[in-house]
Amino acid sequence: MGTKLEPLQVLFLWGLLAKGGEAWKGDLKPELHKNYAPLVKSGFVEEEQRKHPETKRARTWVRLSDAGWKWAQEHLDAEVSKGSKAGGQILQDFLTKLKSYLEHKSISLAEIITPDLGRSEGGTNLPERIRNAFLKETGGVWNTHVRLASLRRALSDIDRWELDETLLAMGRTGQLVLYPLDNPMERTPADLEAAIDSAGQKFHIIYMEA
Repeated sequence: MGTKLEPLQVLFLWGLLAKGGEAWKGDLKPELHKNYAPLVKSGFVEEEQRKHPETKRARTWVRLSDAGWKWAQEHLDAEVSKGSKAGGQILQDFLTKLKSYLEHKSISLAEIITPDLGRSEGGTNLPERIRNAFLKETGGVWNTHVRLASLRRALSDIDRWELDETLLAMGRTGQLVLYPLDNPMERTPADLEAAIDSAGQKFHIIYMEA
């Protein structure tokens, strides 16, 4: 079979990847019939019999082999089946994993979709630029606050949506804290324009520790 896979086989591999690369065969979609055996024969998929923890009966456990991982890495643009109803759930599973990855790495979706955005000529990533800009605004002092309006001016070359997504991701992973200016008298027009809106709440300042 070589490395040429049918679109339904490709979708099956993505479904397996979306579950972390291994799962009970009966839980995998789309169901393959005659197209499944060639995946095992080619060495892309490995299987073994295991006792299912609920039924206590032997069932087939499937995992993606090293060759399968390599093929997937090199064929992310491979054609997938457009007629299978399993595609929507597989996409949902992948997006959920992508969300966790972005939050864990504190990077924005824009850095994946358009990797040149948010990078300086020296290749500095956006979270690092945010930390550097924060320190510049505070004179090298951590454990203090900076207004988002000032930070936006310092990073004016960064797309607003990308900067907001990165700040929110850094907040979710504890690298900074976003705060509102609760006293309306303290809010300038610049603060209002620079605010980040998250779940209906507006934030005007950030706090960072070393």
